[in-house]
Amino acid sequence: MPAHAQRSENEARNFEIPAQTLRSAITEYGRQAGVQVTAGTSLLEGKRSSAISGRLSPAEALSRLLAGTGLTWRWIDRNTVAMEVAPRVSDGAIQLGSVRVEGANASGVRSGNGLSASNSPARTEGTGSYTSSALTIGKSEQSLRDVPQSVSVITRQRLEDQNLRTLTEALGQATGISVTSFDANRASYSSRGFEIDSLLVDGVPINNGNDDVNATASPDMIMYDRVEVLRGPNGLFQGAGNPAASINLVRKRPLANTSLSAAISAGSWNNYRGEIDITGPISKDGRLRARLAGAYQENDYFYDVVHQKRSAIYGVVESDLTPDTLISIGGAYQWLDGPSGQNIPFYSGGIDIGLPRSTYLGLAWTYYNFRNRYAFAEVKQRLSGEWKITALANYTRGLSNSNGGGISGDVRLGIDPQTALGNWGVSTPMRDYRSLQLGFDVFANGPFMLFGRKQELIFGATTRTQRGGYNMLSGRRIGTMNIFDWNPYIIEEPPLNTAIFMAPVYSSKQSGIYGSLRMNPVARLKLILGSRVSWWKRESRYNPDAVWAFGSSSQRESDVVTPYAGATYDLTETLSLYASYSDVFQPQDGLTWDGGGLKPIVGSNYELGIKGAFFEGALNASLAFYKILQRNRAIPDPEHPCVNGFCFSISGGEVRSQGIEFDISGELVQDLQIAAGYTYNDNEYTHDRDSSGDPTKREGSIFHTGTPRHLIKLWATYQPQARLNRLSVGGGLNYQSSFFSDWGTAILRQGGYALVSLRAGYKLSDSLSLSANVDNLLDKRYWAKFGNVGGSNQYGQPRSFTVTLRGNF
Repeated sequence: MPAHAQRSENEARNFEIPAQTLRSAITEYGRQAGVQVTAGTSLLEGKRSSAISGRLSPAEALSRLLAGTGLTWRWIDRNTVAMEVAPRVSDGAIQLGSVRVEGANASGVRSGNGLSASNSPARTEGTGSYTSSALTIGKSEQSLRDVPQSVSVITRQRLEDQNLRTLTEALGQATGISVTSFDANRASYSSRGFEIDSLLVDGVPINNGNDDVNATASPDMIMYDRVEVLRGPNGLFQGAGNPAASINLVRKRPLANTSLSAAISAGSWNNYRGEIDITGPISKDGRLRARLAGAYQENDYFYDVVHQKRSAIYGVVESDLTPDTLISIGGAYQWLDGPSGQNIPFYSGGIDIGLPRSTYLGLAWTYYNFRNRYAFAEVKQRLSGEWKITALANYTRGLSNSNGGGISGDVRLGIDPQTALGNWGVSTPMRDYRSLQLGFDVFANGPFMLFGRKQELIFGATTRTQRGGYNMLSGRRIGTMNIFDWNPYIIEEPPLNTAIFMAPVYSSKQSGIYGSLRMNPVARLKLILGSRVSWWKRESRYNPDAVWAFGSSSQRESDVVTPYAGATYDLTETLSLYASYSDVFQPQDGLTWDGGGLKPIVGSNYELGIKGAFFEGALNASLAFYKILQRNRAIPDPEHPCVNGFCFSISGGEVRSQGIEFDISGELVQDLQIAAGYTYNDNEYTHDRDSSGDPTKREGSIFHTGTPRHLIKLWATYQPQARLNRLSVGGGLNYQSSFFSDWGTAILRQGGYALVSLRAGYKLSDSLSLSANVDNLLDKRYWAKFGNVGGSNQYGQPRSFTVTLRGNF
C-alpha cells in the first residue's frame, strides 16, 4: 500500500451511518470519510450495509460497513477507494480488507455502548430512503414485514423532500390518514373511519382528544427523526382508545460524530423559515453526547389579513453511564402566535356562495396563541443474555389563549341569498386552555430458547395522567351586516368580558400492565400473543358560578382485559402472509337520564394481509384487508329528548368499518425512491334504533362522513447516481373521493379531487443543496374542511411555491 494511502487509512474520524441500501451507505461514507469510492452498479445492487457509529479510521469504517456483503476494497490513491468482489480462501470463506477493532483510538473517543437510538436500524436520518429497516412502535425493533398489521414510516428524507414541517402536514401524506383542519394550527386525524384520539412519543402514549388539540399546537417536525404509523387498534401498548391508528413520533437523538445541518426557505405568502440542528460528542471520550435543534417561521396565509409566527427549540443530552447503561434527558419548547380559520359560510340549503379563496370573515385582531412545553427522560439497561430494561417518562404541557370574532350565518340556515346578511360580533374567548400530561412506561424485553428456537418476550407497566381545563368567557353579538361588505377592521379589540360562560376542570388516569410473546415454533411461522389489563378513570367538574354549569361527573373502569393475537408466515424469502385479531375498548363521555355513566365502547378488529420486503429491505410493500366492529356507541336517548340544553344518551349504537389498504415505500428501481398508498373504506351504522325499536334514518348510513371512500397518496423522487448525479426531480399526487357533512337542513359536499405537486433539487456542492417545491400545481379549488352551514368552513390551499437552501456539514 502506498505510504500516503496508509496515512489516510489511519486517520480516525467520526462516522455515523445507519443501516441502509449499500449504494446509499457508500455515498454517505464517501461524504463523511472525505474520499471518493468507485464501484460498479452491479456490485451494489440488492445489498444492504451494516450500521457504523463512532470514531474510526476510514479503513475500519469501510470494512465494518461492508460486513456480510461479500465485497472488499483497496486504496487507489490517497483520496480514492475501489470496491470489488472479495476473494475466497481455500475453505470458501470470504477474505475481507483488514479490520482493526480498537474500542478507543489514540484520541480516546469511543463509539458508544450500542444502546443509543442513533445506532438503531429503525433510524432514518442520513439513509436517503423513503422506508425504514425497522420500526419501534411495538417496544422493540421489528422489521415492517414482521408486524401483523398495516404499517408505514414517514422518514426524515421524505419530511425534508416534501417540506413537511408539522405533524399535520406529515400525516396529510400518510397512507390511510385523513386530516381535518379546524383552523391554521389545529387539526384532527382519522383512519378507517375513526378519530385518532391519542399519539405516542417514543412509544409513550399521550392523549390527542379535542381538549388536547385545543391546548397544544401541531408539533414541529424539527424535533423528530420519523413518524411511524400503525393502522388499526394498538390496545396492547396504548390502552383505551379508538381503533383508528397509532402514530408514534420518534425523537432525534445525539450522534457520535459532530455534524451541523441548517436550512432556510422562502415561499408564497411571505412564508420564511430557518432551521438549525447541531449534534455530536461533548466529552473527550465520546460517552457524553448532545443535540440541539431549532426552527423559526413567519408567514401570511392565502387568505387576507392574518399573520403567524412560530418557533420550536429542542435539546437532548445522552450519556453512556456504564458499558451497559444509557441515560437520555431532553426537552422542547414550542410557541406559536397565529390566527383562526377563514370562517366561510354557505347560502341556505348548502349552496356555495362563491367567495374568493382569499376571503377572511374574521376580525383583524383575532388570535389563537399556544405555549407548549415538553420534557422526557429515558434509561436503558442491558442485562445478560441480550435482555434489556427500558424506563421512559414524558411530560407535556399545553397552554393556549384565544380571542376574536367575525361574521357568520345561522348554524343550520346559513346566509339568506336574498339579503346576504350575517351576524357579527365577538366570539367566546378561551382563556388558559390547558392540558398537563405525565406518562411513564417501564418494560423488559429479551430472548429465550424454546423448541430449539429463539423466542422473544416483552412485559411491562405503564401509566399516564392528565389534568386540564379552560375558562370560556361570554361573547356578544353586535349586529348584522351584508357579508360582501365585511370589514375585518370594523372594531378594535375590546376589553375581555369578565363573565364566565363555562369553566370545566377535568382529570383522567389510565394504567396498565402488558405482555407480549413472539414465538417462532417452526420454520417460517411466527406467532404473537399478548394481553393487557387496564384501569381507567375520569373526573370532571364545572365552575358553579358560570352561566353554563353541569355539576360534576366521575367514570371508572377496572380490570379491563385487552387480548391480541397475530401470526406471520413466510411464503418466500421476500413474501409473508399475516393475520391478526385485537379487542377494542374505549370509555366514552355523555349524560344519561339516570345520572350514571355510559358503558364503554367495545369491539374487535380483524385483519389479513400480505407483505413483501424486497432488495434486502430497500423496498417494503403490503396489502391489507380489515374489518372493525364496535358496539355500545352513544346514541341519542329516544325516550328522553334534550331538556333545558341537556341532551341524554344511551349505549346502543353499533357500527362497522371495513376496507383495503395498500402501501409501498422505498427504492422501487435504481435511484427512484417512492412512497405510495391506496385506501378503500366502507363504514356505516349497523344498529341505530328509536324508542319503538324501529331503525332510525342513520341505520345503514355512513357514520364518519368526513372519511373519503377512496384515498390515494403518491410521492416519488429520482436522483441518478451516474451522469446528472447532482440533479434530483420528484413529484406527487394526492387524490380523495367525495366527503360530506349533513346538517339536516343542508348537506355540504365536496366532490373528489386530486392535488399535484412537483419538486426539483440540485446539489451545489457535497454540503449544499437547493430545491424548489410546487404544491397544488393545477391550482385546484376545493373545500378542506366543513364546519356548518353558517360558517367555520375552510378552503384548501391554492398553488404555492417554496425554495429551500439546505446545508449538511
